[in-house]
Amino acid sequence: MDSKITLSNGSELSVNFMDLDFRKVFYNEVMHFSKAISEIDESKGEMDILNKQYNLTEKFIDKVFGDGEMKRLLKDKRDLALSMELIVSLTKLKQDVDDEFAKMSDSIKMNDEHTD
Repeated sequence: MDSKITLSNGSELSVNFMDLDFRKVFYNEVMHFSKAISEIDESKGEMDILNKQYNLTEKFIDKVFGDGEMKRLLKDKRDLALSMELIVSLTKLKQDVDDEFAKMSDSIKMNDEHTD
């Protein structure tokens, strides 16, 4: 069940959070990404912090979706707003898919009663 993210620059990304292989890669990379973001030394200058955040985001996207995907999506620009839009869109899409999956799971009723 592919879903599509369309960024404000017109770039599109297909994502399937119901694909368990994709979901495993995404989960593992989110863990690395989150840890690395939290370890950024905030005592450094603004440009150092922003460059590290951008580079970590690019590394995350390229590991999950393939080398060069971040550059393709951002059309070879190092646009902080678009990179944040991408992460926020992925986060929201995953939550939406998780909510839909929970609804589907709730609709499956297993009845332990046997009728003979």
